[in-house]
Amino acid sequence: MGPGEGPSTLAVVLSNRGSLDLYAIVGFLSLPEGFEPAGISNSKEAQSFFTTTKGKGLGASVTGAPYMGQVTEGGVFTLFFDVNITDEAQVSGHAGKMIVDYSTPEHVRSCKSALLTIPFILPGKVVLDIGLETQYLTPKVDNPINIILTNKGSSDATGVVATIVNVGDSGQSRGSSDSSSISLQSSDTSIVNLGSNTFNIGIIPAGESVEISTVLFPDDEAAATVQNLDMQIEYGNSYGYKQTTILTTGLVIEPNPLESSLIISHSSQQSPPLITGGVVEDFGFQITNNGDQPLTDIIVTIAGESESLKIVGDSKWAIGELEPGQISNIETDVFADTTLIDSPTAIILTTDYISRGEFKTDTTNLGLYVSGDIVLSIYDLSVNPIGNSLYLVGNVLNEGSTTGKFATVELTSMPKPSPEKIPNSDTLDSPQEQSPSGSGIFGSGPPGGRLSAESGQGFSQKGAANNGPQYLGDLTEDSTIPFSIPLPFSSLEPGTYPFTFKLTYADDLRNTHEIVFEKEVPVSQSSQQFGNNQFQGNNSSLDIPTEVYLIIGLVVIVIIVIVVIRKRKSNNLQSAL
Repeated sequence: MGPGEGPSTLAVVLSNRGSLDLYAIVGFLSLPEGFEPAGISNSKEAQSFFTTTKGKGLGASVTGAPYMGQVTEGGVFTLFFDVNITDEAQVSGHAGKMIVDYSTPEHVRSCKSALLTIPFILPGKVVLDIGLETQYLTPKVDNPINIILTNKGSSDATGVVATIVNVGDSGQSRGSSDSSSISLQSSDTSIVNLGSNTFNIGIIPAGESVEISTVLFPDDEAAATVQNLDMQIEYGNSYGYKQTTILTTGLVIEPNPLESSLIISHSSQQSPPLITGGVVEDFGFQITNNGDQPLTDIIVTIAGESESLKIVGDSKWAIGELEPGQISNIETDVFADTTLIDSPTAIILTTDYISRGEFKTDTTNLGLYVSGDIVLSIYDLSVNPIGNSLYLVGNVLNEGSTTGKFATVELTSMPKPSPEKIPNSDTLDSPQEQSPSGSGIFGSGPPGGRLSAESGQGFSQKGAANNGPQYLGDLTEDSTIPFSIPLPFSSLEPGTYPFTFKLTYADDLRNTHEIVFEKEVPVSQSSQQFGNNQFQGNNSSLDIPTEVYLIIGLVVIVIIVIVVIRKRKSNNLQSAL
């Protein structure tokens, strides 16, 4: 057990050294710091009994445990106390104070023992984990690897011996049963351990790590696969008992390297190489003669790894000759289907050439990661009154092919009141009482004393916005998300005002991107009138659009026309009679 592990049981073994039998036995134990009563042992009567018997100050946490039986002379019995181990408990020796209440045949009333000291140890716990400094191996070459063993527990691991017992998905040990002479090779993936298999480490202190090293050699059959490395760990726990566990970590075997002096690589230095799914992308690679002899009659052909990756540009080239050290750059266009987004793929290159008079064919893969295209825009911007405040509302549209993750929008600059309009500019962000005369902190303005600007007048250069980023969530492809940002203005005159926005989002690889938009936002008369009515304290809460008034007017006109027509018909009838 270790700190913070919660409910546990503390067993206290006692002996009856008297000449009388004992029965009705109850133990009351005052716990040290870091331990609390738990379960059925958590009783208020236990604390009260302990305090009454020995006085206050001997412990704030008292737990009780009964013994259901009779103890004869010289007998041994055990009291089991339910305790809760908190995070504040220390891995070390501890001591509690205990009183035992009991009865004897001669003393039916309860008897109480002296104050006993109960020593016990919180040993801690060993928790081992395994990792690698690098998980990527190159096939057909020696790969030195560093294996990191970490003790994440609260107690030291002692006598640690680590043994590599498997490399690859279906690996097996080969050699004698003696672990010191294991020669390890994966039967299916052809990964051979050329270094040490067994490591005598000794002690791994709590919270610390040790590093061991070996050498792995993956064959070309293991290229472009993911494999496992299994390690058996033998160690002594906090009690000194021997424990055995098997820990597993992953290995990534890269594609096969080129076997000849002809080297083909990405033209881009970006890591990992990226293309965007759903759009035609430029793809460039270079061919290098890394040997000491010229290469002639070179034919290069490329194709996508799957039907979802198409070559839409040239796919075959003839290169007459490459001298030693010479490089030939080739470019074409590729198209990756959106089904490949957020996954790896590869371009397959086949090269035919003549070297030293011998015809050779090389095939290699250039790995790519297909990312989505995130194209963001802001539209439908307007300033609308909501409640007693003005809000800048709009929509963010993702016209791309993948989701922009963890998106936020922030108003980085906005129209700023001119200094002459503000007697005390420090009060811009603070609520102000309304002046009865309509003159507020911004000087003379619309009724209500709020900010007013005529076609941008009353504003200086753009000022910094006071609101922080507003979280939008994930911007899925071909969809919009609305936003609403409160403005520190009480009203705006009709006109057009400049605002600057900053959109941030993360792509499929969790890389963060920022886009800055500068937008001109129109403020309509209806918004201005509605905002002014709100701020002037108008009791009306209805915002009746202009279209409603037009409809009402048309209805009235139609009614008048019908009445006039009916009157004329009535007059005509009377004239005829």
